[in-house]
Amino acid sequence: MSAGGPQTMDVVCDGQGITLRDILIGEVWPCSGQSNMEWPLDKSMHDSTSLDEAYDTKLRLFLVEKADLDAGPQDVKGRWVISDASTAAAISAVGYYFGRELRN
Repeated sequence: MSAGGPQTMDVVCDGQGITLRDILIGEVWPCSGQSNMEWPLDKSMHDSTSLDEAYDTKLRLFLVEKADLDAGPQDVKGRWVISDASTAAAISAVGYYFGRELRN
């Protein structure tokens, strides 16, 4: 598929078919690091302006559930969401501004 979207994809596994909708094709930029990367957007200097402008159907966020590293290797648990005031509030401010800049 070419970059862009939203796309639709039909998938068949073990004779069962499902249709995936609202798929965007493009770059994925993981943002991780020290505690400064965890600083949420709603606590950043420009939070009210940023949250008011956070709705963007082509900017998707992957919200990762925290895990106990002492428990050993685990699968990542999370979900993709469309960027809006409620979903962007708790994500990395650095990650959000970086993604918004790439979209612009």
